Amino acid sequence: GYVASKMGLPVAKLVVATNVNDILHRALSAGDYSVGTVQPTAAPSMDIQVSSNFERLLFDLHDRDGARGGDLPADVPVVTLATAHPAKFRDAVERASGLRPSLPARVQGLFDREERYATLPAELGAVEAYIAERAVAA
Repeated sequence: GYVASKMGLPVAKLVVATNVNDILHRALSAGDYSVGTVQPTAAPSMDIQVSSNFERLLFDLHDRDGARGGDLPADVPVVTLATAHPAKFRDAVERASGLRPSLPARVQGLFDREERYATLPAELGAVEAYIAERAVAA
């Protein structure tokens, strides 16, 4: 809605829904962007404490000047991406609408696949070494 208004859609007011995980409401109304404990609800897309879209809003509110964006590196390009396909929250969408969204063809069987992950020390060198060991020569 915010982007649509910036593109010229005549929007008089934006109303944002929230739940007990009210990080954005607190940030915008009281300046409090402190991380708390996530309480699981029926709306998993709102069960967050760090909003992936908030950085985009801050960037725009700072006249699209990344150097004024606080913690963002001023001398390197920054790209912020986020998605929320309805199939990511199939159970919640089905409870709300009665319809179960299907996965896009490219990720069919995703929830049937084995989860794989590695636990690494919180050190840049360890992450770089892990990536380098698994890199495929181009």
